[in-house]
Amino acid sequence: MDSVVSDMFGVSSKKVRDYLISTDKFNPDHVLSLLHSRMQSKGQELIESIEGYSFTPE
Repeated sequence: MDSVVSDMFGVSSKKVRDYLISTDKFNPDHVLSLLHSRMQSKGQELIESIEGYSFTPE
C-alpha cells in the first residue's frame, strides 16, 4: 500500500487501513468504495498491492 499511495496518513489510506485491521475477509469492492475521488484512479493498483501481501500469524 505504501508504494501506491502518496500519503499513508491521508483520509483514504486511514479508511483502508482501519478496514483491513477490522475484518477477516477482504472485499476489494469495499476497499474501492472507501477511496476519495483522487485515489480512485489508483484503486486497482492498491487492490493488487493489498492482495500481494499476506499476514503471518505470530
